[in-house]
Amino acid sequence: MSKHHGEHPRMGATDVCPFVPVTGISMEETVEIARMVAERIGRELKIPVYCYENAAFEEKRKNLANCRAGEYEGLKKKTYGS
Repeated sequence: MSKHHGEHPRMGATDVCPFVPVTGISMEETVEIARMVAERIGRELKIPVYCYENAAFEEKRKNLANCRAGEYEGLKKKTYGS
């Protein structure tokens, strides 16, 4: 990732994994599933996960652009506070 260059903001191996209610499921149920999957990804794969939009845990993470700010290089600061 440190050698990648391009137009699209790069955040890691997976940039977004949207969960969208289509039919037979509410937004609240979708958020619950998204958060469970995020927790599992973080725990099992040991990679940072940032939930956004309706699944965000913090107001500042609701906007995906805020999560992407700083791109890949900014992850260390977001994750470790440096």
